[in-house]
Amino acid sequence: MKIRLEAYNPDWVGDFERIRSELTALIGFLDPHIEHIGSTSVKGLSAKPIIDVLVGVDSESDLDSVVAPLTKFDYVYYEVYNAVMPYRRLFVKHKTKPQSLSVPTTITHEKEAPISTEEHNQRLAHVHIILQNSPHF
Repeated sequence: MKIRLEAYNPDWVGDFERIRSELTALIGFLDPHIEHIGSTSVKGLSAKPIIDVLVGVDSESDLDSVVAPLTKFDYVYYEVYNAVMPYRRLFVKHKTKPQSLSVPTTITHEKEAPISTEEHNQRLAHVHIILQNSPHF
């Protein structure tokens, strides 16, 4: 798979702020710690144009509490990765509604996601939800 890098885009800051506001509205009841991470967060650095967001929560039960509110608001849950990274929940926000891309709201097997969405050109953000007190945060 070929990954496309773009020159730094100052719009990435605004994209992150919109995603942070959306996440706060959806899972603010958990009092999450939300950070812009990855190459799009570094001013002047070329990057693949996908916003990486790290969300810290307080307890293991919080990891599963985020699934329903996020999938109802068009975040695709990659449950398939829970087995290898049980401390993290991964969600992908696409540029368009997942239903229009024929993407299920929860990916439980590698083959469930259409190849067009796996090539990253349809992705707006990756949201990594992790325990705040873990070494992975």
